Amino acid sequence: MTRIKVATIIGKSERTVKTYCKLYRESSLDGLSKNSPGRNVQLTKEQQDAHKQTIIFILARKLD
Repeated sequence: MTRIKVATIIGKSERTVKTYCKLYRESSLDGLSKNSPGRNVQLTKEQQDAHKQTIIFILARKLD
């Protein structure tokens, strides 16, 4: 799945998805939770977890 497609699905810009990927590569899930770019979180915990799983899936596919 491309960053553009992920951005569309989660309602963020491609640049934000790129930042999320970088933070994940550098610090795993801790990087995503501690350094979240942008404004304050407006998603439920369940929505946040779904987004994280999508990003993990994408990164795992890129490592294959």
